[in-house]
Amino acid sequence: MHARYAVILAAAMSLASAPTVLPAQAPPAAPANVLADGTPVHLVLARMVSSETDQPGELVEFVVKKDVQLNGKVLLPENAYVYGKVVAAQLDNREAGKAGSVEFRLESLKLTSGQEIPLRTIRQIPSGAGSDIKPESLTNLVNSPYAPFAHFNNGMTCTVPKDSMLTLYVSGDVAIGQAAVAKQVTQEPAEDSVASRIVDTAKPGKSLGDIAREQRDRGKIGGGMVSSPQ
Repeated sequence: MHARYAVILAAAMSLASAPTVLPAQAPPAAPANVLADGTPVHLVLARMVSSETDQPGELVEFVVKKDVQLNGKVLLPENAYVYGKVVAAQLDNREAGKAGSVEFRLESLKLTSGQEIPLRTIRQIPSGAGSDIKPESLTNLVNSPYAPFAHFNNGMTCTVPKDSMLTLYVSGDVAIGQAAVAKQVTQEPAEDSVASRIVDTAKPGKSLGDIAREQRDRGKIGGGMVSSPQ
């Protein structure tokens, strides 16, 4: 009899000490208006860039090859034009035996709302001890460990050909407002374009819009930019 009570008591104590199993919880959903870190942006170079013909401050034209979307809404449409900038160019030095070099970047995109989307050249930030994660290394399109372009040395000239394709990536989670959703605009920009309101720090007093118009007049670039909202 006593043995029977002992067994029942032991069973009760075992049940009481058993851990409570809670139903599994789903991970929190990402905010609906956030463009995620690492989102790809597919582009093509719209003109040749060369150490022989390009100077620091000149615009480099890209064409968007695939809509940049968030939850089915287009933030930047296919065939829109976006602009980077030459930051360094060096002619060849034949006496010293040094080839020419050219460096250009597209560090961010600007939507029609004026919101800036930062970019980098690789999907994930490297974590190795010897990784070069300086901002210029992560945004330089040539001459860096993470450069997406292959450049060619034709004799002493450094050249990146027209129609070279590249993929850049959104750098960090970016909260997008409803006003940022772009219209499907492909016509020539109005005078008050996004680029006309970005100051070119290399040439005080001259905006990127001014530079773009000058380069169009010289036949160096063509196309248009995503216009500002009306």
